[in-house]
Amino acid sequence: MRSSHRLFAGAALAAAAITAVPAFIAAPAQAAQEDIVHASQATLDGHRQTILKEINNYRASRGLPAVKYSPTLTGISQDESDRAVRDENANHSMNFLNDSRFGNASHKREITALEYSINPVALVTWWKNSPSHNAVLLDRNVTVVGIGVTLADGSLARTRQPWQIVSVVNGAGYANGGAPSDARSSVTGGSNDSPPVTAPSPAPPQQPAPGPFVDVPAGLEHASAISWARNGGYLRGWPDGTFRPHQPIDRDAMAAMAYRLSGSPAYTPPARSPYVDVSTSHQFYKEISWAKATGLLTGWSDGTFRPNNNITRDATAALFHRHAGKPWVSPSSSFRDVSPGQQHAQAIQWMASSGVATGWSDGTYRPLQTTNRDAMAAFIQRYAG
Repeated sequence: MRSSHRLFAGAALAAAAITAVPAFIAAPAQAAQEDIVHASQATLDGHRQTILKEINNYRASRGLPAVKYSPTLTGISQDESDRAVRDENANHSMNFLNDSRFGNASHKREITALEYSINPVALVTWWKNSPSHNAVLLDRNVTVVGIGVTLADGSLARTRQPWQIVSVVNGAGYANGGAPSDARSSVTGGSNDSPPVTAPSPAPPQQPAPGPFVDVPAGLEHASAISWARNGGYLRGWPDGTFRPHQPIDRDAMAAMAYRLSGSPAYTPPARSPYVDVSTSHQFYKEISWAKATGLLTGWSDGTFRPNNNITRDATAALFHRHAGKPWVSPSSSFRDVSPGQQHAQAIQWMASSGVATGWSDGTYRPLQTTNRDAMAAFIQRYAG
């Protein structure tokens, strides 16, 4: 499975857009400074340079100019990446919106990602595969960036989450000039008079073998599972021929999938919706009502179902476990980031023991990460195939 992480949504303040991860956890009462691994400046700058190079190579491949690097903006980014590790909370603090270090920037953006291994390239890959983050990477209005990099000890003090690297990138645009005076073409480079980093012209790409959808070539990870899930009617694509494999699956689509996985049984939904935020005209009203009636997927105490919320990997495990009839499994855990007593631990262990979920090569399951559509196809195939 992929090594990319969590999932983010966009927001805007005039031309100042941000991107935020879903709520992993609430901030602890006392921040855990000891989770931060104190690396040398050269080490951190090396990771920053890798991230800058990956971003600019990607922009060059799309015909966009390179962004410059600013130590001043990096101060903003570093404060935020340090805070995320101390608080064990990757949600954006929103502090950057009012940070004077941006100067007279007319455009402000922020993206965050984390990895369970020290792999800065994987951070950028994740951003590319997330539509809202990808929009930040390819934003024409961003001309200067700051790059925060914080290394973590791999076992956070409160939650024991195996974070090892967190990066925050702040992008800025300056409509009337006035970019930071320390903006330059590389992290360790000299003056701002250096020529911008440009990537070599990419070779003409080879045409990938056709796959089940226009955005799912045959060589893509889980392409065969996606094709199987499509042919079985469990997961469908969009009218434009896309499947959007790296997009998180929403709760309403999850209800629809569970209904189809059960053979689309005869069911008449109630005339009045059981949820205050799901109308009877909703695309998946029947399936959502059915999921509630069967106990497979329920809502919140405030009467909401939150159909457009992404579903996390632990909640995904719970749904499959319920669908299978909640078979008993040993209280032990097959994953180093899942303890026997935590929420949905038994369901996650059942996913592992039944072969529905395999986790990552580093021994993690990443329960609070959202479930993407390609991974869901793989789960369905292993469960029902």
